[in-house]
Amino acid sequence: MRVEPAAIFLWAGLFVSLCFVPAIAQEGQAAYERGDYKTALEIWLEVAEEDDAQAQFNLGAMYEHGRGVRQDYAEALKWFRRAAENGKPIALHNVGFYYEWGRVVDQDYQMAMKWYRRAAEKGHPRAFNYIGDLYRNGHGVAQNHRKANEWQGKAAERGDADAQIKLGQAYLEGLGTEKNVLEAVRLFRLAAEQGEVVAQNSLAWQLAIDKRVRDGKTAIKFARRAVAQEDISGYSDTLAASYAAAGRFKKAVREQRYAIKKAKAEGEEGKTIEDYRKRLSLYRQGKMLTCPGGPCD
Repeated sequence: MRVEPAAIFLWAGLFVSLCFVPAIAQEGQAAYERGDYKTALEIWLEVAEEDDAQAQFNLGAMYEHGRGVRQDYAEALKWFRRAAENGKPIALHNVGFYYEWGRVVDQDYQMAMKWYRRAAEKGHPRAFNYIGDLYRNGHGVAQNHRKANEWQGKAAERGDADAQIKLGQAYLEGLGTEKNVLEAVRLFRLAAEQGEVVAQNSLAWQLAIDKRVRDGKTAIKFARRAVAQEDISGYSDTLAASYAAAGRFKKAVREQRYAIKKAKAEGEEGKTIEDYRKRLSLYRQGKMLTCPGGPCD
């Protein structure tokens, strides 16, 4: 099940190049960039009332994030909807997001699909991805992994890292398609290169434990990037497996000990700790980890 993502992506693409906005809107952008939100708000309100979709979207984003105003999702949705009706792709997507998650409106997956499709018609990558989510989770439509893959494939082609991760996992598990570890690794790498920590960890893990694609050196590179972004036990566990895959067992032992210590601090217990300890024992014997839980097939 997809967890509601942080709303930060709603802010993405807030501004357009100066050459594409009226002079007064440029003043609003300049005010915003110097932290003068009050002036930016006043200017964009004036421009938005003239049906400028970018200014309307900007206002929605300000209310969404509470920039210079009290955070107000209802007011944000009002402005996103107005920008959407004026054809702004990201605004079409955002209205769908509100319906999907029931944010200040009744949760309605079919309405979410409607707005996402309108955004997709204008080429918005994240809209393709979220249509795929609705099909993958059976929200408002019959669950259909094949259709999910088709939609998320379109998003992945357009560079959406989240879609690349999800499609990669589908190839890894054989959801709606034949299993294809090479395609999974390719997609994980695309997302990992964009700095996505989940993709960095997934790529490193596969390269560390799957003998069909094992590459310890590359696994270490991406596992280190993941750990640098987020210091959690699971990522240290992957880094340890990566060191082992490269034959660097002393470092694998040291990192696995840290993973166990970190897992305990995180409140993990039972099978997780047991699995981590088994891996530690393996590395002490100078052995690498290969597809725990069953064969890679």
